[in-house]
Amino acid sequence: MELSPRVDLALKHLESARTYMRGLLADLTPDEWFWTPQPPISHIAWQVGRSPGSGCGTDVGCFPQTVHEGDHRFQ
Repeated sequence: MELSPRVDLALKHLESARTYMRGLLADLTPDEWFWTPQPPISHIAWQVGRSPGSGCGTDVGCFPQTVHEGDHRFQ
């Protein structure tokens, strides 16, 4: 089934946003994933895990292995 031009454009925008977001996250250190501003609001790992476009949900599989492997904050 062929997609309508509007749906095709929406999918391209979502793919572009996901690529951009992953590029921003690619070089974060494990500590940067959990850094919080003061007063504490949330951290990057929380935001990414709940981002509707992340494909993560609460699945730690979307985070780089070096971030969650053996990290008690992901337990």
